[in-house]
Amino acid sequence: MNDERNEQWSYKNITQNKMLQTLKNYNFNLNKIKALDGDISEFKIKENFDLTFIDGIHTDKNVFSDFLYALDLMNKNSIILFHDTNVIFKSISLISIFLKKKNYNFKVLKFKDSLITGIFLGKFSKVRFENKHTEKFENFLNLASERLLIHQLNNRIKVKFKISRFLKGKPPYKFFIKPTQKKNV
Repeated sequence: MNDERNEQWSYKNITQNKMLQTLKNYNFNLNKIKALDGDISEFKIKENFDLTFIDGIHTDKNVFSDFLYALDLMNKNSIILFHDTNVIFKSISLISIFLKKKNYNFKVLKFKDSLITGIFLGKFSKVRFENKHTEKFENFLNLASERLLIHQLNNRIKVKFKISRFLKGKPPYKFFIKPTQKKNV
């Protein structure tokens, strides 16, 4: 499936069991973890959560959808973390607009030197997290946008240069669209 980098990724080797086993190998207590392999819209549970970690398909559409369904499962005072926000940063911006429009008390923080951004809801929006471990999301957006564009261009554009055209005073470059390549995770 395509993602925001204009790449096709296969997630067939990434499973809930593999993730849980990795956490277990690091001695994490798994008693409170509810993991989902599949579409969150099909996740049926009666209890609400204080913390949700979204690491799904890396498209803005899918992340926004995951967020909307997760929000219905969240307590008023909770935290939603997003992985790979260097790829899906636009969806975080849209989520911020949505939360502002719906009058939520929230704060968005990007954690430095990581691919994780958090949305802190309710009482957690008032906690002062800003320090040497976080950066302003707006600052991150500018850099992430430039990097994503370069990544997309590198994945999809092939450039051919002909010196003979240059010597004749003609544009020496020709640009071609490359087919997307499938990558395995």
